Amino acid sequence: SDSARDQAFLCAPSSATSTTIARVIGERGELDEQFWLPLSCAPLADGFMVVDRGNHRFELFNAQGAWTLTTSLGRFYTRKRTPATDTTGNES
Repeated sequence: SDSARDQAFLCAPSSATSTTIARVIGERGELDEQFWLPLSCAPLADGFMVVDRGNHRFELFNAQGAWTLTTSLGRFYTRKRTPATDTTGNES
């Protein structure tokens, strides 16, 4: 089970009407093949990309689900950020 929602599921068609989970990738963490709140997944010509919201990065995997690259836009967050508040003091 993925109650923390920190995994990606690589699925493969097993017949014309069904799909099976071929591989489960990830667990909560900051290392390669680990996620913290993965946001989305996109197919690529030779694999797929997982956008990892919590770690502020994306990870690339080949078509078999093997990790190939982790990268970001160069923004690293190493300290806990405080929530934003509106004009009435409510946290968002």
